[in-house]
Amino acid sequence: MIPNHLAVVPVNLYQQAAIHAMVLVEQKKEQGKSVAQFPFAKAFFRVLNEGRSQVKANDIRLIASNYDPRERHKPSINCYIAALDELIESNGQHCPLPLPYDTGELLFPSYGLFCRNRRHRKGDLDIERQSRRRTREEQQKHRRYQNRLAQAEIELAFVTPTTIGSWYAYWQRQDIYIEDLSESVMAWCERFPCLVERSLDDLQGNALWRILYEIQFIRDELTDAERSFNDWLIPNKLRDNRGRTVHVS
Repeated sequence: MIPNHLAVVPVNLYQQAAIHAMVLVEQKKEQGKSVAQFPFAKAFFRVLNEGRSQVKANDIRLIASNYDPRERHKPSINCYIAALDELIESNGQHCPLPLPYDTGELLFPSYGLFCRNRRHRKGDLDIERQSRRRTREEQQKHRRYQNRLAQAEIELAFVTPTTIGSWYAYWQRQDIYIEDLSESVMAWCERFPCLVERSLDDLQGNALWRILYEIQFIRDELTDAERSFNDWLIPNKLRDNRGRTVHVS
């Protein structure tokens, strides 16, 4: 069974009267006949009232429950007739004041359904756009974080047990989870015999501050010869992505 809101046959007297009124006015225009003021609205009420041409207050209340002729300084009957005429002529697309917003759906339920579906679709599209924007922002945030982390690891390659304290002091303030650097620091320790000999492997899995504390303790015991040897173990130049040599002091 076809739902009422999708039916081709009018589903209520008001929709039927509106469609009939549109046909009558268009026929007059095609025949070259003149039409009176507000022809669609007046034809609508004639169809609805079985030929009666006079529009009464009760007729207006049938399509506009907010109309009350007893209230002064309110829109007149003619204002409602003019608004109804525009509503019918636009095939339900314009429902001007003083008509209630639901008058359009009363006379043109299929257009009301179309508008609701369009609003729902627009809402779905808005949610989808917001989701894509959040995903994009999260991806950008993740890339920025990975770039900072990579930069910290690059700079780690150019420090010694003597200077790692300055490196740590800087990077702990750069919105990096220090735990992410622990594995890199443990790998860095293997480059220096003075650290390997102290069995720092036993600190694997410890907090970074604990590892650095042990390195500081070892650093304080290094001889001048060991410090000089450590300096020779770090690279003193890099090549950038265009192959140019960049010296590191």
